[in-house]
Amino acid sequence: MKKINARISLVTVLFLIIHVSFEACCYIFFLYRPLLSAITGYSLAACMAAHTVISLISVLFFHDSKKVTYIKPNLKILVQRICACAIVLLLPLHICSFSLLKSMSGKGPGSVLVYCLDILFYLAIFSHVSVSFSKALITLGILSDSEKMKRIDTVMYILCSVLFLGMSVLTTYTRCKLFNM
Repeated sequence: MKKINARISLVTVLFLIIHVSFEACCYIFFLYRPLLSAITGYSLAACMAAHTVISLISVLFFHDSKKVTYIKPNLKILVQRICACAIVLLLPLHICSFSLLKSMSGKGPGSVLVYCLDILFYLAIFSHVSVSFSKALITLGILSDSEKMKRIDTVMYILCSVLFLGMSVLTTYTRCKLFNM
């Protein structure tokens, strides 16, 4: 079950890259294509849903807590799970964020809240990916060397940080400009 979930998570990362790239191009060139946005977004959401369900089943039913012999909490797992919960809670808002901003004319305290929650959503997504990517590679047997794992983690932290900052600035700036805020 873990290997299936690891494969789904890597496919999800691929769809995330496609969706983020498409949306970035839309924001940069002001060429919004609702159908393509929906296709990339809902394909990503479907992969995320499958990954979430399998992860919950794995954690709730197949994790044997009696085998855990250490008390020290693992910070990466804690970040991974907190971010996963934030993603599940913020995904519906993210899907509706443009419509919400449009209905509020992109102004006022409600739209500032939507902007902030969307940025929080980006933070949760990219944080989750950055701490989980090497774990998926380990589960699939692609990665076994701890030195390579550290390098991959470092690359993912940098890449996800750049994507988080880029998408946060790009979407906020473009939406503010679009709604004359």
